[in-house]
Amino acid sequence: MLNRVLKHPSFSRYASGMMWSYLGQIVAGISSFCLSIFVAHYIDKNTYGSYRYVLSVIGIVSVFGLTGLRVAVARSAATGYQYALRSAAELYTKYSLGTLTLTVALGCYYLYKENFIFGLTFVICGIVSVFAGRIQYYTIFLTSIQSYRQSALYAMYTDLIMSSMMVLVILIHPHVLTLTLTFFFSNYVTNAYFNWLTQKNLTTAKPDSDKSQEMESQAKHQSLANFFSLIVTYIDKLIVFQFVGAVELAIYSFSLAMPEFLKTFVKLISTLFFPALSNARNVQRVKKVLTVTIASSICVSVAAVVFYLFTARFWYETFFSNYQASIYPSMVYSLVILIASVQTPINNFFAARINNNLLHHATIASAIIQIIVLVIGVLISPSVLGVITAKLIGQVLGLFYVSTVLALRYRGAIL
Repeated sequence: MLNRVLKHPSFSRYASGMMWSYLGQIVAGISSFCLSIFVAHYIDKNTYGSYRYVLSVIGIVSVFGLTGLRVAVARSAATGYQYALRSAAELYTKYSLGTLTLTVALGCYYLYKENFIFGLTFVICGIVSVFAGRIQYYTIFLTSIQSYRQSALYAMYTDLIMSSMMVLVILIHPHVLTLTLTFFFSNYVTNAYFNWLTQKNLTTAKPDSDKSQEMESQAKHQSLANFFSLIVTYIDKLIVFQFVGAVELAIYSFSLAMPEFLKTFVKLISTLFFPALSNARNVQRVKKVLTVTIASSICVSVAAVVFYLFTARFWYETFFSNYQASIYPSMVYSLVILIASVQTPINNFFAARINNNLLHHATIASAIIQIIVLVIGVLISPSVLGVITAKLIGQVLGLFYVSTVLALRYRGAIL
C-alpha cells in the first residue's frame, strides 16, 4: 500500500510541497512547544484557563462571519484566479459586521457586570480580530498556486514572531488582558506584512466579477456548512469553563494540544492534494486522488499515534510537570488523529466538487451529532476525561454518518 502511494503521480507532483509544508509544521511545532513550556511554568492555571476561554468565545462568535472563505480562496486560486486574495479581503470585511457586533456587545455586557478584564478584552480584541481576519488567507493562497516554499517560509516567520512576542509578555506580565491583546495584535501585524508581500508579487492580478461571485457563493455555502462545525470546535472549551472551571480548562487545553498538533500533519496531506481534487475532470481521476489522499493520511496518522502513546508520559513529566493531570486524557484523545485521517479528505472532497446539497447535508448533520453527544457526555461525566471521551465518540459517529453519505451517493456527488 505505502509503495503504491509513493509511486502515484499525484504524490510525486506534490512531493516538494509536502517537504516545505512539513518543514513549516516542524518549525511551528518547535515554537509552539517552547511557548507551551513557558506557559506551563510561568502562568497559573486559572489565568491560562481564562485566556483560553476568551479565545474560544471569539472563535465561536466568528461563525456569524464568512468562515468559508478559506476553502473558496483555495479553490479559486487553484483554478488560476490570482485576484482571489484581494477578493477575500473585500468579502471578509463585507460579512464581518455580525461577528464584530456580537463581540463588542459581549464586552459591553462584561463591563456592565463590572468584569473589566473580560469586558476590555472582548471589545478590543473583537475589533482587532476583524482587521486581522481579512488578511489571513495568503498562506492557503500560496499553497493553492503551488508556491509551497514561499507559503511555508511566511508561516514559519509568523509562528516565530508570534511565539516570541507571547514569551516576552509571559515573562513580563502574564495577565489575561495582556496575553490576549498580544496574541491578536501580533497576529494582525504579521498577517498585514506577509499579505502585503504576497500581493506585491501579483502584478497580473485583475478582478473578474464572475469569478468573484462564484467565490462568494462557494464561501457562503461553505460558511453554512461550517456553522455547526465551528461550534463543535469551540463549545467544549466553553462547557469546561462554565461547568468545571478555569483551572480544568487549562488542564483540558494541555490534554488536547499535542494530539491536535500531530493531527495537523494529517490535514496537511489533504491540503496539498486539494488542487488536484479541484481540477480532476472525470470520475476515475477523482477516485484516484481521493484514494491516495486517504491512504497517505492513514499511514501518517498510525505512525503519529503509536509514537505519541509511547512518548506522552515523557513529554509531560519532563517539560510540563505542572500538567501531569493531562497525561492520560491526552493519550486517550490521540485517537482523534486516526479519525482525522479519513474525515479530512472526505470533507475536502465535498468542498472541492462543490456539491452544496451534499456538503450541507453531511457536515451539518455530523456536527449536530457531535454537539448532542458532547452535551450528553458532559451531563453524565462533567470532567476533563468525560468531555474528551464524549468528543471522541461524537467524532466517530459523525465520521460514520459522513462516510455513509459518501458511499451511497458517491457517483452523483462528483458528476
